[in-house]
Amino acid sequence: MVLREHFGSNKNPWFETIRRGFYSDNLVLSVETPNDALALSDAAFKRCKEGGFHLRKWASNSTQVERAIPEPLKGKERSLVVSVLGLDWDRQSDQISLRCGIELTSGQVTRQIALRALAKVYDPLGLLAPCTLEMKFFVQESWKAKVGWKDPLPDQPVKGTKEIGVPQDAQFRKFVSGLNILRNIKIS
Repeated sequence: MVLREHFGSNKNPWFETIRRGFYSDNLVLSVETPNDALALSDAAFKRCKEGGFHLRKWASNSTQVERAIPEPLKGKERSLVVSVLGLDWDRQSDQISLRCGIELTSGQVTRQIALRALAKVYDPLGLLAPCTLEMKFFVQESWKAKVGWKDPLPDQPVKGTKEIGVPQDAQFRKFVSGLNILRNIKIS
């Protein structure tokens, strides 16, 4: 919030772009040209320094911009794929991929396991929201049925899902395997 105010109080043409690019304490932006990126990074760095904020972990998919970023400001993660807001960004292809690897044990699915699996889905952009809805139904139904924390999910199907007559355990496992396939999706 302070950073947004700090960038809202000046007439620099880049400040509105920078202000909208903050998510928590991360600044994530995309611009058309390397020259725009250099001008924007210079404006952001100087304005943040005035306010006592130190921007670091800079990364770019442009070699021109990468060379211009001072070493102390670059992130330690110098691989082609870097983490951005919990997502993987391939700097070479300029694509984002989702992290949603959920491993289930071979035993019965309990409410604890279902909730743990749901909590592992980090989706700050809401891209997986349509895919996680069924999983949320599972957790909701287990609360309504007063299933114990370590008790297996009931055998009756979850209301509101398309799998009629299939036990919750099997539905949940099918859902998780489908969600894991989403790791292969790349967003350009």
